[in-house]
Amino acid sequence: MIKETEFPFIVPFRPKFQELSFVGLKIGIPSKGEMFEGSTNYLKQLGWNSSPFFSLRQLAAKNPENQALALRLRSEDIIGALKNGQLDLGILGSDRILEGQLNGIPLTPLSFLGFGACEFCLSFPLENCPPAPSSFKELVEILKRGCIATSLPKTFSYLMQREGIEIRPEQLKVMTGSVEIASKLFPEVIAVADIVSSGETVMANNLRPDFRLITFPGAFLVSTREKLAQLNLERR
Repeated sequence: MIKETEFPFIVPFRPKFQELSFVGLKIGIPSKGEMFEGSTNYLKQLGWNSSPFFSLRQLAAKNPENQALALRLRSEDIIGALKNGQLDLGILGSDRILEGQLNGIPLTPLSFLGFGACEFCLSFPLENCPPAPSSFKELVEILKRGCIATSLPKTFSYLMQREGIEIRPEQLKVMTGSVEIASKLFPEVIAVADIVSSGETVMANNLRPDFRLITFPGAFLVSTREKLAQLNLERR
């Protein structure tokens, strides 16, 4: 496992929050699950009335006090809107931030929010499952047998490269969701590299989360350096 002290992440840049007033800003928040619940709790702490979000059909809420607008979006859409300057701020898991950074998107963490911790694991189908690898050396031999399905291809390749393991593009099956069922779609898939929180989903889909690659600390408030410069919050 990658040591947590070696977490490959840009050190959070923390502007003074009296400067970051949120007045008139647009902020993207994840649309579902623990990340959505944590994000709405964060907005409540800032004085927002987040009750409109509890309607499944309501995707936007404005804070009448400062005219800031919060939008419920998929993480991929938050990243795209930050990249294109359509959002000022976003809330993203550190797994998504790292994947975005490795794809060349200048995501800048501003503040750690304290929810959404998870692990990035290699899981193996219970049917015809090889013995659990106890080292990266054993893992290399297993991965030679087939493909790996993942929604975080850059992150997986990066972590493997740090251990001296080359992952060829043809070894990856990139999926945007439901990665747990990859081996049922693609017979050549022998392992799934995906985020694991409680482990219930992987085990419910007959996978064994055998090899932990890295622990992601959780959600951050993020922006981009270009947007921070526009807001006069660039690093001095």
